[in-house]
Amino acid sequence: MEVVKLGITTQTWPDLVGYAVVDAVNIIRQDNPNITEVRVLPPDGVPSPLQDGAIRVCIYNDIVNGQAVVVNPAPYIG
Repeated sequence: MEVVKLGITTQTWPDLVGYAVVDAVNIIRQDNPNITEVRVLPPDGVPSPLQDGAIRVCIYNDIVNGQAVVVNPAPYIG
């Protein structure tokens, strides 16, 4: 996946659904280096309350063929 910088901070990453979680985290951190927290959740997980000043990305995942893979909802800031 090619990331094009337009001076706009990405808020969601729908193209990363299906990627390995490790790869998705690396892509997201390159795209938005201001992220202070990455929260990886199971498909039915609920993120904890956001701490003041934190910029958090939530990534939902499931295990596919023994590998943690990004699932919907797509990774998002929140």
